[in-house]
Amino acid sequence: MRDDRSAAPGVRRLNADPAGTRLPVGGDGGAPDSGAPPSTGLPAPVLLLYAIGITGLAFIAA
Repeated sequence: MRDDRSAAPGVRRLNADPAGTRLPVGGDGGAPDSGAPPSTGLPAPVLLLYAIGITGLAFIAA
């Protein structure tokens, strides 16, 4: 919760977020309330090589 004591009495700051409802930009591993996609924990190049390998196996099997 943010502290609004520096604002004038009866005036809320424009950037105040007392409920903590702002969403993070991302990269928090996809916590349920963040709106970020879940993280696999693997870097993108590893996933790309994995996808290429699966595709290669599919062509060999066909």
